[in-house]
Amino acid sequence: MTGTTGPGSGTAEPRNATITYPGGLRARWRWAGSGQAAAVFALSESGGSLLDLGPHVSTDPDALCRAELRLDGPRGSWTARFASTKVDPVADHEATFAEAQPWLTGPYRASFLKRFQARLDDPAFRDALASSGKAPPEWNATTAPPKAEAPPPPPAAKAEPERKFRWPWEK
Repeated sequence: MTGTTGPGSGTAEPRNATITYPGGLRARWRWAGSGQAAAVFALSESGGSLLDLGPHVSTDPDALCRAELRLDGPRGSWTARFASTKVDPVADHEATFAEAQPWLTGPYRASFLKRFQARLDDPAFRDALASSGKAPPEWNATTAPPKAEAPPPPPAAKAEPERKFRWPWEK
């Protein structure tokens, strides 16, 4: 592979990878996330045959993740455009405790505890966690209702210091 450029998928800048093989064969991939077909195809090379497979996947393939493969060799050039049936994930709502609970008790719980820590600020999430009785041990101290502090003891009456001198009429 002679080069890979561009930031990760899901940004306006598509990614590139070029591979050169002996015998004059070169392959170039360009790809990007959902809805970025125009950015992927903006630098399409001319010449050779073009096969767009996107319409075979969806009626609106440009809304999906798109890729383009360009092959150049001694027998000519060929370009194929692809569309993914998958779309980039987008959060449609904050997770409820019922949705998060299986992840918080599974084998990868340490990373999910960090992910859902911010949800403890939501009273509904926190109440569901407290009422379920299935709070992860790391969260027990966080979710337990705060203990009422005992009021400080009343100040003791000041006792007079013992005198060393006594009057003769005192016994």
